[in-house]
Amino acid sequence: MKGLQTAAIAAISVLAQIATAPARAVNFDTGLGKIQVHGFATQTVLYSDENNFFGDSQDVSFDFRELGLNGLWQINPKLKFAAQILARDAGATDDGDLRVDYAFLDYNFWQGDSNSAGVRLGRLINPYGMYNDTRDVVHTRPSILLPQSIYFDVNRNLALSSDGASLYFQQDLGNNGFNFELLSVKPRTRDPDLEPAIFFRDNPGQLEGEKSTWFARAIYSYDLDRVRAGLAAGSIDVEYEPGINDPIQSAGFNFKPLLVFAQYNSEKWSITGEYANRRLQVHASVLPADIKTVGHSYFLQYDYRLAPGWEAFIRYDDLIWNKDDKDGKLFSAITGLPAHSRYAKDWALGLRWDVTDTFMLRAEVHDVKGTGWLSSLENANPLATKENWKLFALSASYRF
Repeated sequence: MKGLQTAAIAAISVLAQIATAPARAVNFDTGLGKIQVHGFATQTVLYSDENNFFGDSQDVSFDFRELGLNGLWQINPKLKFAAQILARDAGATDDGDLRVDYAFLDYNFWQGDSNSAGVRLGRLINPYGMYNDTRDVVHTRPSILLPQSIYFDVNRNLALSSDGASLYFQQDLGNNGFNFELLSVKPRTRDPDLEPAIFFRDNPGQLEGEKSTWFARAIYSYDLDRVRAGLAAGSIDVEYEPGINDPIQSAGFNFKPLLVFAQYNSEKWSITGEYANRRLQVHASVLPADIKTVGHSYFLQYDYRLAPGWEAFIRYDDLIWNKDDKDGKLFSAITGLPAHSRYAKDWALGLRWDVTDTFMLRAEVHDVKGTGWLSSLENANPLATKENWKLFALSASYRF
């Protein structure tokens, strides 16, 4: 017992030292430019009264953690290389294996007095909404769980980054600014939940992204980011490669999201909103005709800075998979699956405490109606899911 107490005291002492250490990036000079490295680690505990999210959350889940390193190598004034490696465990939707989230060369071929332009090659971050660029670093996202109607965590890899090339342009307008980015890429399709989400079952074959995929985003900032507003769009093409004895011999889908977003920041509070219109077309050899749906989703979040290091938020997040079948009743009649799997309406409350500039604690509660963004892998029997459910989350995060 004494040895256990000594170990516990030592562990607490180490954690205290980590939490109070200043945030410092690792910097070193290679002789061919400077390299700066940052890291982060987050452990989240989840509990839900019904349904499962990131593990067996009805029994308390510790299966949501993110460990990452990202770096920037400034090779010369015009050329740099950026990359992030991540180990992410998220219940049945992510296995914790190490992967490259992004890795690209950035060549700034034009640098004027107030504007610049360049190209990027490699695995690129998709310019999708306001938070996709830094969605894995909890210190830079608006909550433990992003608004799931816009940023689907069950299909994170598809949404986060793609392989290809991009062209970007930046214009400095004094206290204002304008940014534009256009990508031509091949999407990543190795999300275990992606195929069941499209075809409502797991099949012998696999999905493969097509090079015809593109993304674009324009952002305008006013008065040193007091106001930020933007528009993002894309077209994602994915084909299905049949497996052995596969009843589906040809299939695929095209997904066209269109997003509008805006944020206003004052000294004590911020308000953020995003709206997405999503067009989905699915084709398969076993279907008599293509399935075409138009869905929409949006969230509105209010953040209030209570005191130095303390911040609270309230958010409403709304998802509808098919605007012509908002309550899911037609879908349920055709498939026999629950109507509530076609929508999700989420009220969330959260609290953030920056204990130091490196260590952060967060807590939030979600009151959800519908299961539109739940994983089918973690809820294998859709008929057993409940329409009304609550989700509680606590997280501890460290960064350098």
